[in-house]
Amino acid sequence: MVQILSKFLIMFLSINTALASSVDIPLVSLKMGRGQQVVSIGEARGEEISDNEFENHRFRIQNAKFSSEVMRDLRDSEYLFIIDKFENIIAVNKHHEKAQHPFLSSYQDVIFAGELKFENGELVRLTNESLHYQASIKESLRAIELLSLWGIDQIETLKLLDYQSTDSAEKALLSKKLKDFTKNLEIVVPENSTRCSSL
Repeated sequence: MVQILSKFLIMFLSINTALASSVDIPLVSLKMGRGQQVVSIGEARGEEISDNEFENHRFRIQNAKFSSEVMRDLRDSEYLFIIDKFENIIAVNKHHEKAQHPFLSSYQDVIFAGELKFENGELVRLTNESLHYQASIKESLRAIELLSLWGIDQIETLKLLDYQSTDSAEKALLSKKLKDFTKNLEIVVPENSTRCSSL
């Protein structure tokens, strides 16, 4: 327990403070299970990510490309991913037996949750699709701006689900900003636009 607390304290102290001081990107936490009933940390929990799995699933951005300890070059595949409160990118193959955002976050709040798709090692699509976190378009823009600061300037396709039914004027403004980061922008109203209320 002491090792875990020490690890989180070190990560907390090593957060890149330059982001907070030099760039106006308010980093908000997405609450777990953002439905009518917010799922508390003690409720409905499944398996949490271990320290070893954390390191194996941690993605880094080097030379404007994603990499991980386990896979030097990312395969052509789709990944669920989160950006945790400590600005770590944690991802798992979408077909992995533990492929759920709450597993990656250990049931904690996150900055962002969604999906990534790679082809030939290149990021070709990013979405905000998540049953548990459901980032708004505005929250998605903040996360994409953060990725841009880390070196991911262009994403071929951005597909964002408008979970909150953003009004048309705000959606137009956000779309204009998002187009700076992508060639193809899709904003879709999901069939069931209510946020999930439980796991």
